[in-house]
Parts: sequence; structure tokens; C-alpha cells
Amino acid sequence: MLRLIKYELRKNRALLLTILGVIVALEAYFLVSAHLAEKYQITSSLSSAAQRAEVNLVVSMSLLAFASFGTAMAVFIMGVAGYSRELNQKTSYLIFMTPNSTMAIVGSKLLFTLFTGVAFAALLAALAFADFNVMASVVSPEWRGYYNLLDAFMTNNNLSLTGALLTIAFYVSVVFLSIIATVSVAYFAITLSATFMRGKKGHALVSVLLFLVISWGISRLTSLMIPDDVYRIMGNASDMTRIIAPQALLDAGVLALSLVSCAWMLKKRVDL
Repeated sequence: MLRLIKYELRKNRALLLTILGVIVALEAYFLVSAHLAEKYQITSSLSSAAQRAEVNLVVSMSLLAFASFGTAMAVFIMGVAGYSRELNQKTSYLIFMTPNSTMAIVGSKLLFTLFTGVAFAALLAALAFADFNVMASVVSPEWRGYYNLLDAFMTNNNLSLTGALLTIAFYVSVVFLSIIATVSVAYFAITLSATFMRGKKGHALVSVLLFLVISWGISRLTSLMIPDDVYRIMGNASDMTRIIAPQALLDAGVLALSLVSCAWMLKKRVDL
């Protein structure tokens, strides 16, 4: 399967390098803006040049945040669109003639998409953590004092800044897990359309409707698993892990079922 994943990497390297290039360019824009903002803050913090530098700093940070969402969408769309294209082009069926099981072929494509998404997410998360500290130190060296002040204010009002941050992390994790399940269902719908429903009238529409119905069902189950008072009962990382565990198991089950179903359909009905 490792060779198949390497094949997927070579096949999609142009797009991946483009995405990486955009991230590097935006990070360079941010670092230059941060350097100029710090420089003008020391010399003349009220000058127009200093104000422009701070605006560029905020803009660059916003672009990096937008790039995080765009990168996730690009990676998963790349995987789904590439798989659909392969199943609808005869020339792409050559991979199914190699001495590899359909389980390995489909698994390599799905794992490549997921691992690529995780890798870019980890890269962008690390950059966000580092860039936030840089931005906070440039705009205000006393930002940790403001953090403590805000935490004290929320505590006095029966709120918790740590809990709020954990809640944000929780919902980011929920979204990421939901994306994994959605991609798995998309692979299932595409495979069904290209195998058992190939040539039948309205097969594409039926596959899309099936994808939407299954995705809605998973989303509904996910919403039922999340407690209404998730903010109040989540005080540390272990609480977050405990609360999110049922959804992780659900999405892992969806991933496994989709993989097995796709492999079986391709083995039985792939039209070479």
C-alpha cells in the first residue's frame, strides 16, 4: 500500500506544491509585516508607515486563517475529484490491473487524502501558534497580562477562558472528524455510481441524493452525541477527549464501512 500512496503523491504533487507555495508566500508576507510593524513601533509608533505596517500584519494573519480553510477544502476536493475522475476514465483503470487488491487501492487513495489533510492541518496549526505569539508581541508586549485580565473577568462572571478555548478546540475537532466521514461517504457514492449504477438512467442524481441523505444522517447522529451543556462540563483536555470519543468511533465506523463497501463494489463490478 505504501507504493500506492507514493503513486498518489506523485500524481498530485503539482497541486500540493502549489498549495505549499501559497502558504509559504503568505507566511513570508506575515513575517515581513511583523518585522516592519516592530521596527516602526520602536521608531515612530504614530506614523502613517507604522499604521500601514500594522494593517498589513492584520491582513496577513487574516489571509493565513482563510488559507487554512481553503487548504482543507482543496485537499479533500482533490481526493474526491481525483477518485471520481479515475472511475470515469477508462485510461485510469490501469491501476486496477496491477497486482494489488481493491482494498489496498481504495485504502491508499482514502488514506492519502486524509493524511495529506492532517499534514497540512498540523503545519498550519503550528504556524498559527507561532504567528500568534509573534503578532501579540509586536502589537502589545503585555498581551499575557490582558489574557490574565480577561480570564479573571470571565471567572468573576462564572465563565472560564480555558473552557472557552477548549470549546473552540472541541468544535474544530468535531468539524475535522465530520469532514473525514463526509469524504468517506463521497467515496462510497462515487463508487456506487461507477459500478452497480453505471449506465442506468439518473445514476449520478441518485448517487448525489444518497450522499446527501447519508451525510445528513451522520450529522444528525453527531448533533445528538454532543451535550447541550458541552461548555460547562468541559474543564480540561481529558473531558474534551471523553466527550468527543463517541463521534470519533462513529466516524471511524463510517470510514471502515465505506472502505470495505468501495473495495467490494470495485472487485465485483469494475468495468475494465
